[in-house]
Amino acid sequence: MTYFREFKALGYFSKTTGNRGELIMQVSDPVSSFFDNAAFLFVELDTFRVPFEVAELEERGDGRYKILLVDVDADEASKLCGKNTYIHLTDYPDEQPKQVDDDLVGFILSNSFGGFSGEILEVTDLKHYLLARVQGEGKEVLIPLHPNLIRRVDPEKRIIVIDIPEGLTEL
Repeated sequence: MTYFREFKALGYFSKTTGNRGELIMQVSDPVSSFFDNAAFLFVELDTFRVPFEVAELEERGDGRYKILLVDVDADEASKLCGKNTYIHLTDYPDEQPKQVDDDLVGFILSNSFGGFSGEILEVTDLKHYLLARVQGEGKEVLIPLHPNLIRRVDPEKRIIVIDIPEGLTEL
């Protein structure tokens, strides 16, 4: 079982252009290669990420793209200005979290506050931190292996002592 975030933030629609409903999307990380695979762009509307089919795309430079969305006219496009944009990670395989080597599999993960202790079964790299799937106390739980939470690592005894956030092992 692999766990991952579903979306990658791209940027936002900065303004409209033309009279067909084209939008200028400003991105923080130029990722034009994702459009080779992505047919849809997700726009955050009222806390939901709504898919829009991409009809046309033109790179403008400086992290700007001119985009025409299917069935979005000039009036509807103006309502999208300022909205955040995303792609689904299945359309951008380079951003998928990667399962890391098995160096930590088999280590015992122990809560520094006492209580939960278990064996690491799998570790997934979520880019900003590692996520461990741990079997302990009759259940499997996901524990973030963020550097700010790790208190001690003993490679000889194969133990990691970590500050597990309260309530995380009860989910």
